[in-house]
Amino acid sequence: MKKLILFAIATTFVACAPTERVITGQVDGEGSVIIHNVITDAVVDTVEIIDGKFRYADALSNDDIYGVVYGRNVAIVVPEFGEVNVVFKKDNVSIVSGTKLNDALQAYKNFNNEVTEKYYTVVDSLKSTYKDDAAMMTEKIKEHTEGAIDKMEDYAEGVLESNKKNILGAYLFLEKATDKTVEEINTFIEENSNALSFKQLSSIRESKIKFENTDKGKMFTDFDARNIENTADVKLSDYVGKGQYVILDYWASWCPPCKAEMPNLKKIYDKYKKQGLVVLSVNVWDKHAKALTAIKDWDMTWSQIYASDNKTATDLYGVLGIPTLIVFDKDGTIISRELRGEELSEKMAELYK
Repeated sequence: MKKLILFAIATTFVACAPTERVITGQVDGEGSVIIHNVITDAVVDTVEIIDGKFRYADALSNDDIYGVVYGRNVAIVVPEFGEVNVVFKKDNVSIVSGTKLNDALQAYKNFNNEVTEKYYTVVDSLKSTYKDDAAMMTEKIKEHTEGAIDKMEDYAEGVLESNKKNILGAYLFLEKATDKTVEEINTFIEENSNALSFKQLSSIRESKIKFENTDKGKMFTDFDARNIENTADVKLSDYVGKGQYVILDYWASWCPPCKAEMPNLKKIYDKYKKQGLVVLSVNVWDKHAKALTAIKDWDMTWSQIYASDNKTATDLYGVLGIPTLIVFDKDGTIISRELRGEELSEKMAELYK
């Protein structure tokens, strides 16, 4: 008799298990939401909002991660069996709930938001407390910043460890992938087959490999580009490996950190140009006319080449962000990468001492 009862209960659970992946939502507005595949970076569908609500249950795969997009607000959704609910609010806040992995992702997001809010509250307090002691204020804020970052990274590692073999783990690893080595990425892919589907992760991995192939101590890799007038072909080897130190500077006119670095680069160039220093700025991911205007406005008086019409210059050196500055030795060997500001100034002073 007991076995029959247990069998009936088990059968009931199986019958009640969700067999459909559904995304429902409430929107404080009107129009439509876009279902976007985060892994393939493709639009899946557009869903109309009716009376402040929407429902979608087509073409959702458990091997993908989706973004539900409303205006500038994006809610990340893991398509488990069952109903995932997304709430969009007017203050650009989205809340996702309803299944185990989505609840875990929302908890992760909530934790980061709470730490961030507390961080700024404490920073405001520190600024008030040490307003007459700038050095102490800077030190205290630095300590507090490092503590907040450690908290978020520890929590993220815990969530990743709990989900390292599922699609949520792959998504969370992707968020941190730019800080990982090629070996760490390879190890994760071996443990989590879902990670293989992420085009962004594959792209980051390839860039990391190229970065390591063009890291400190490696001989320069040549590439073709155009002169800054965009009228003739040039090569990196026209400048590098010619018996002088070379600073290669990847930049774009729309990039505030690039603009902020220019006064330092100009100071270095003016100081060492008579000793043969070559500064070569490579304009990337930019419009030609805007690049020419910026060169004049930012007083970039050194050598320039234009590489925005092809990705070879950035791909070969694994450049994922700008500004990126690479220092080459006189024979073309790479001395350093990623130095900026005072660190770059100190390195050049060391080379020319």
